[in-house]
Amino acid sequence: MPRPAHRFADWTASLASDVNQTFELLTHPSITPAGRRTLCGTLSLLVTHHDLIADDSVAGFVDDAMVLRIGYSLAAPHATLTDPALKTFFDRLRKDDSEIGAFLGGTLTTKLRNDVERLGQKSAHGRTPDQILSDDSARAALKKDIDQALTKLHPMKLADDHTCDEVEAIVKDSLAAKLERY
Repeated sequence: MPRPAHRFADWTASLASDVNQTFELLTHPSITPAGRRTLCGTLSLLVTHHDLIADDSVAGFVDDAMVLRIGYSLAAPHATLTDPALKTFFDRLRKDDSEIGAFLGGTLTTKLRNDVERLGQKSAHGRTPDQILSDDSARAALKKDIDQALTKLHPMKLADDHTCDEVEAIVKDSLAAKLERY
C-alpha cells in the first residue's frame, strides 16, 4: 500500500477534474437535495478562506481533496446512480474516505467529518448551499469562484521520503490544530 503522502499527491493531481465533476453533480436528479447540499458544501471550502491547511504549504490543497472525499462518503446514502461512469467516479472518491480514516485515526477523522457536515449549512461568499442549488445565477457565481480558485491549484510534488514525512506531519498537525474546537 502506498504511503499516505503518495495518495495525497494523487488526490491533488486529480482535484481540478474532481471539483469540476462535483460541480456538475449539483443539479443531478439521482442525488437528493441533502446529498447535493453536502457536495455543494465541500466545494465551498475551495472558494473560502476557511482553509484547514494553507494552500501555499507543501501540503496545500490536501485538505480540499480530503474534504471532497468525505463529502462523497456523506452524500452516498443520498445518491442512486445508474450511469456506470458516474457511479465509478462517485465510488472512487467515496472509498478514499477509509484511507483518510486510517491515516488520521478515529478522533481526528470524526472531527473532520463533523466539519464537512457543517459545510452543507454554511454560506460561502454570501451564498448558502440551498441558494446555490436552487438559483442558476448563484450557481454560476459559485462556478466562477471555483474556476478562480482552481487557477491557484498546484499538484503536490514529492521529492523524497523527507518530503513525504513533512507532508504527512503538516496534514495531521494542521488538521488537529484547526479542528481542536470540535
